[in-house]
Amino acid sequence: MDESCPPNHKMFPIHVKVGALAKATGCPNYIVKGTNSTLESMCCNHTDSACLNFYRNTLNDSITYVYHKNCMGREMCISHSIVQATTTGPVVFCNQTLYHSTTTVLELKYQCYKDEQFLTLSSSESVSKTGLTDVHVVLQDYESSPGIPAAVTSLECSIETSECDGQIRITAKDLRLFSNGSHCLQRISINDTENAEINNFDCSHNTDFTQNTNFYTSLSNHIIVKFTNSYNFDGGFLWIQPTAVNSSDTLSLNCPPTEENPACIPTTVIVTTEEDTTTTVVTETTTGTTPATNNTDLDPEDNKPQEETEDVGLIVGLSVGLVALVVAVVALVVIKKRKPCSNAPERKVSQARPDKSTVEINNESSSSPQNDYVSKTQSWSHLHSSQRVFEINEKSTSLQNDQSLAKPPRSHLAPISAEDEYKVKKKKRKKKNEKKCESDNKKKKKKKKKKKRHTDGSGETSNNPTENDITSPVNSAM
Repeated sequence: MDESCPPNHKMFPIHVKVGALAKATGCPNYIVKGTNSTLESMCCNHTDSACLNFYRNTLNDSITYVYHKNCMGREMCISHSIVQATTTGPVVFCNQTLYHSTTTVLELKYQCYKDEQFLTLSSSESVSKTGLTDVHVVLQDYESSPGIPAAVTSLECSIETSECDGQIRITAKDLRLFSNGSHCLQRISINDTENAEINNFDCSHNTDFTQNTNFYTSLSNHIIVKFTNSYNFDGGFLWIQPTAVNSSDTLSLNCPPTEENPACIPTTVIVTTEEDTTTTVVTETTTGTTPATNNTDLDPEDNKPQEETEDVGLIVGLSVGLVALVVAVVALVVIKKRKPCSNAPERKVSQARPDKSTVEINNESSSSPQNDYVSKTQSWSHLHSSQRVFEINEKSTSLQNDQSLAKPPRSHLAPISAEDEYKVKKKKRKKKNEKKCESDNKKKKKKKKKKKRHTDGSGETSNNPTENDITSPVNSAM
């Protein structure tokens, strides 16, 4: 087979079929090409009525696609001899009455593309193309190279549609990424930049001479395609055809990749209304850091989103409420601690009335400093003695009350009602409060006595004087 495309075109084989023509066509069972051009032209144009099936080599599967390999990406196919086979199987089964018993025709269906539609990429050269409507991207020269050059270790390009709402479809025409049998050494990744979605392709996605028209379709109008190669020799093949989903759009291709058209980057518009004034804030999201643009000359604080202001107000309100609650609890605790003992009975401590001898001594010695000291100490002595007697009596009374309230053994008690039990508990709590208040009053009295003792002294300080110490000078004066 030596089929060819017009000059300056490249061929893409679609399929190869083999079979036999109908006997009614008058075509012989065997034709030697070049010996009878009229018969050859007539018989080769009647394949519609032929008995055909897809070609495959049942003896050696590795050469099933030999015709594809000899024609792929070339202007003219590499000639390859054709071997006849029977039409009774295993490849083709034809009615022996209507068709010849051996194959008489080999059909190759193919497409031809102009050379100017191809972009052969390499790592050493930059590419920038715009206004493309039908572009074919390859990494190897089918005419002179056995595959992708080993020098192409990494290559990255961007593809973008002319319209912001466009999409990109990629057809894999010839994808034969190289594998050493256990590892795939060549890979492709496609980054849908607007959606931050990366799709990876390896040797499992090879087309094996059958183009894949649904290889990839983008969700946005801008993608980045990256090819990586770790094979140290020439090998593997890549031929893809990116097109715009919308036929009215065009494509731009740049290697290394470029950023998406700023006009196509999504924008966020926030409109806030305050005091009959409308403010429009437009925020653009780009790959880098893009400041928000403001269309008015208002204070920047006025341009904050309404939602942000509401959130701040809510937070402040909750904080104030929490502080108020804490203050109320603290105040309640302080008031409770400072609450006076209203249940405690008031006790008046009356000083013992001084006897007559004491009064006389005070009158006779009013002009003497020493006698004045004796008089004052005597009065303090009577007060101190009275208080001590009162305290002793009070303790005795308290002890008797406690004993009178002592709870007898449970076995001697008759069952009591819930109301009586509540009253008993209430009485105990009241008694406990009275004891506490009594203790607090005692402490206050002791502090007052100590303060008065230091105030009434004549300059000399006495350390906790006893009753004998105070009365002995009085007896000597008498």
